[in-house]
Amino acid sequence: VKHAKYSDVTWEGTPALGASAPQVTIRMGSGARVVGRVTVSDGSGVPNEQVNLFQNWFEPKTTFCDAEGNFVFDPVAAGTWQLSTGIFENGAPGQVKTGIVVGTGGTVTVDFGAKGGTGTLTGRVSSSGKPAVGALIRVMDRRGEAAQQTATTDAGGAFKVSGLEVGELRVHVETADGSYVVRQTEVDPETLTATINVSFGKGSVRGKIVRQDGEPIVGAWISLEMVATDGDVWSRLKAQLTSATDGSFEAKSIEPGSFQLRVSSGEHAQHLSEVFPLADGEAKDVGEIRLAPGATLSGRVTDDTGKPVEDATISLKDSRGRQVFNFSLATSGSDGRYDVHGLSPGAYTVRFEAKGLAPDERPVSMTASGATVDGVLQRGGTLVVTVEDDAGRPLAGVRVTLKDSKGQAVTKTLSLVNIFDGERGITGPEGTTAFTDLAPGAYRLSATKEGLSAPPEDVTASVPPAGSASARITLTAPR
Repeated sequence: VKHAKYSDVTWEGTPALGASAPQVTIRMGSGARVVGRVTVSDGSGVPNEQVNLFQNWFEPKTTFCDAEGNFVFDPVAAGTWQLSTGIFENGAPGQVKTGIVVGTGGTVTVDFGAKGGTGTLTGRVSSSGKPAVGALIRVMDRRGEAAQQTATTDAGGAFKVSGLEVGELRVHVETADGSYVVRQTEVDPETLTATINVSFGKGSVRGKIVRQDGEPIVGAWISLEMVATDGDVWSRLKAQLTSATDGSFEAKSIEPGSFQLRVSSGEHAQHLSEVFPLADGEAKDVGEIRLAPGATLSGRVTDDTGKPVEDATISLKDSRGRQVFNFSLATSGSDGRYDVHGLSPGAYTVRFEAKGLAPDERPVSMTASGATVDGVLQRGGTLVVTVEDDAGRPLAGVRVTLKDSKGQAVTKTLSLVNIFDGERGITGPEGTTAFTDLAPGAYRLSATKEGLSAPPEDVTASVPPAGSASARITLTAPR
């Protein structure tokens, strides 16, 4: 017998028929309290830090720290538990403490000490001119996904995140109604502080998702994306939501700009809308979006020796060069085989990527009955980049951008395989960063850091097949 507020009880007995069946009373012990505090290196508490209490991955308990960094779980059943900080998922960042023994009563105290750096980010979030209460704030410093911090906004829309390292921050903000935005700022090395205020717009986009016969589709996944030439996937994503029982959806608090809708649902073909404008405060109705039955792309991924490649990422671009999926769920199995579902007939470019191997791209023509295309990956090359100032001293925290010979940024597809990988292109304490798994050929490099000037021309480098190359970039201070 299990109950979230009490200790587990096991009873054994023998069943009997009719009136002779025994009457059983099971007494459950009262629960205990688990309390603690999350602090940073100066001893101050971390407000709004997420804390998780769990025995397995299916029944976690989650709470948030108060303004002083204190957290409480009450009641907790007797047993052995684990505690973690930050987001709760397999392989997530944050601190973890195991083997926490909880009895049938009393209080167990578990503290999390010095977390991360000494920098602090504060700010406010508003929506349609009012404070956005309960908005989720996720912050990553130069350590990337491995050091993500979280917070929620209070009744005034304010938040505070501590334990951050000096340098560039990536701030993800999501309101309770699904509005979403990514912003960047920096922790000042002198004041150890950063401030960012996010104000969502007053516009909205609504519509209805239906099948080809007009029947509504319930639970279709809808992404509203701003169309821009700069920024990554997350910075362009403005809302994520699902269709209601009648197929309808509405994204609110949207800023003005140019947008597109990306819609997917089970066996249906994914839909990517034409670009449409949204004026300040406009309520846009895109009408019905009809999803057609989806086709399947299949194939096998091997290396240049014919050996199957496991955990290769498969992604696609349509005939107009648009990414079909922002996040690739398609990976190859131990035999190298893969399937990508939910595709419309048409011409695509399929890209295969895997760790340690150079990417491969193949054209394919999809029909309503599907298509097959195989990928062959060769061993990838490495490009090591060193960034220094004009006195020859290494520069840490510099963002280096890798481009192909035509000047297009070279990026990896966001997928299940690399979602927890650190961000490429940020120099470490030695002033270096490495780009791996590159196809042979010519590349261009640029670097940026606030307060420093980059060379007037991109630095060039050539990566040999399955080999390595190096490049050096010098940034100068204004005279």
